[in-house]
Amino acid sequence: VYEGFVWTPQGGLQPLPGLGGFSPANGVSADGTKVIGLRRTPRDTTEAYIWSADSGIMVLSSLNGGSSQAYDMSADGRFVVGLSADESGRATIWTNGTPRSLGVLENFVDSRAISVSDDGSIVTGYCIVVNGPVGPDDQFVWTEAWGMLGVTEFLGRYGIDAPAGMYLG
Repeated sequence: VYEGFVWTPQGGLQPLPGLGGFSPANGVSADGTKVIGLRRTPRDTTEAYIWSADSGIMVLSSLNGGSSQAYDMSADGRFVVGLSADESGRATIWTNGTPRSLGVLENFVDSRAISVSDDGSIVTGYCIVVNGPVGPDDQFVWTEAWGMLGVTEFLGRYGIDAPAGMYLG
C-alpha cells in the first residue's frame, strides 16, 4: 500500500489526513505546505489531489471526468502537472486548480507531464505508444509559445543536437 506522508520536526512522520489506502504523494511545494499526488477512488480509478494543512484535500478536476494523477508542482504550488485520462491519458497542467490538456505528440496515444518550471511556462514529460517502450523520441517539452515538441525538435530549435540515448528522467 502506498500512502502519502508528511514529516515535520515537531510531529515526525504522519499520514496525510483524509487520504488513506493507495494515495502516494509525488511532490511538495518549496515551503513544504502543499503536497500533490494521486489517490484511488471507490470506482477503482485515480484522482489527482493537492493537500495542505490549512485546506486539507482538494481533488483536482479531470478533463473529461476520468482518472487523473499529479506528478509535480511549481515551487509555490500554483501549477501542478500530471495526466488526466478518459480512454487515453493526456498530459495536463492545472493552474490554480483548473485543468488544461497539453496534447500528445503525433503518432502516440497517451502523454504524461512529469515536471514543471516554477512559473508554469515549461513542462516536460513523455508520450506512450501502445505496447511500446519509452525512449528519447517519446519525450517532450511543452511551452506556451510552441506547444508540445519532441525533445529532439525542441533542442534543435536552439541549435543543439540531442545526444543518442538521451533521457530526461
